[in-house]
Amino acid sequence: MNEPVYAMSWPRALFVWEAHRILQTAPEHKLRLWTGHLLREAFEDDGIAEVFEAKFEALNNAAVWGVPSMPTASSDTPRGWLQALLSDEKRLKPYKPPVYYAERHSSNLADIGPDTRYSFAEDFIELVEEMSRAGYFPKILPKICEDETGPETIDVSKDLRRATKQVIVWPLTSLQASLLPEPTVYSLVEYFNDQA
Repeated sequence: MNEPVYAMSWPRALFVWEAHRILQTAPEHKLRLWTGHLLREAFEDDGIAEVFEAKFEALNNAAVWGVPSMPTASSDTPRGWLQALLSDEKRLKPYKPPVYYAERHSSNLADIGPDTRYSFAEDFIELVEEMSRAGYFPKILPKICEDETGPETIDVSKDLRRATKQVIVWPLTSLQASLLPEPTVYSLVEYFNDQA
């Protein structure tokens, strides 16, 4: 098995803060779940979470089948594994996005740069959708189970209008997002930050 690349998509300080928070607050029976979720979000390579899960799945399976327990290292528990990761600076590498041919060989980056007036709004809406699927906005964009008849659906457009004083029809497509005025986009950023 190839060693996963420990390149972070989060700032290192944020990962360290969140990992310490998990170590301090997670009940023992939730530590593995919370750590796996953190690893999937904070690192570019999902292989890190897979290695973590595989290790503890193998230990659990051994226990189920009655394999005699051997003396274990501190890293043989989710808590110890996360603490070992935090103490290994070499494994907390900052993420560096790849630089492709056009950017490497262009003398004038302005010729190849994206039109940021539109891409920021589109990228932000995609980020909100991704975070919503991960459960970051339970009050405003709750996950709805198909076989469940839950409470009334939330009128997100109305909530957005009341909070931001802007007329925003939700959900937004990428094209609709690209046409929003800049102050409206920044109001959405602040609104969803408050809702997360």
